[in-house]
Amino acid sequence: NAVEASSQGSKVVVALDEIKNENRILIHNRGIVPDEIKDSFFENHTTFGKGEREGVGTYISKLIVMIMGGNISFTSDDSSGTTLTITFPKEYNRAEQLQELGINEKNQNDSFRILVVDDYAMMRRLIAGFLKDVGYRNVVKLESADEAVKYLQTETVNLIVSDYDMPGMNGLEFLKYVRNHSKLSKTPFVMITGRSDQHIVTSALGLGVNQYIVKPFTAEILEKKLRRVFECSLVD
Repeated sequence: NAVEASSQGSKVVVALDEIKNENRILIHNRGIVPDEIKDSFFENHTTFGKGEREGVGTYISKLIVMIMGGNISFTSDDSSGTTLTITFPKEYNRAEQLQELGINEKNQNDSFRILVVDDYAMMRRLIAGFLKDVGYRNVVKLESADEAVKYLQTETVNLIVSDYDMPGMNGLEFLKYVRNHSKLSKTPFVMITGRSDQHIVTSALGLGVNQYIVKPFTAEILEKKLRRVFECSLVD
């Protein structure tokens, strides 16, 4: 993106430094982020670049950084160009996070199957990779709710993590299908979406969603949501 936004003959500078307890990556180019998209720079379908693309580059970049425990931001003006800043903590203690979530040998097996449904391949890989990091190796990834419905006709899962905004059957319709199906109705369901519209949240809760996450989210948020799902399952 930085190269594409730069004029011919100009440079893109990538630098790495450290400040206190953080490592920092800086990417600078002479291009300017238009004022009309500055507030939504990291949102989905915003940065389309110079070609006919989907505009998900900066959005996916932010998801990757956040899931890795970092932060991403930018500054842009006519005099100095654009600088993208990515920071990561020097120490990322995964062991402590697993202990807090309650991951143990009971979870570290292939019998607990999680179905991840999202129309973006990168998002599917990110969620599935994170779940595997915390001990859930049996993760099935599908790109649409319609595919998920066909899959669930012959297969069983222990948890569903689904996006809301998908072509064809959306997340709410998929959730309704699951809750109305006698064999699937008790399956824990976590909905992930880039939209925080109150009517979507209300509808999802009314249909019996177990947890609801608005993108972009941190790894800690996903862990806490999963913990709440499992705690409620134990109570039930």
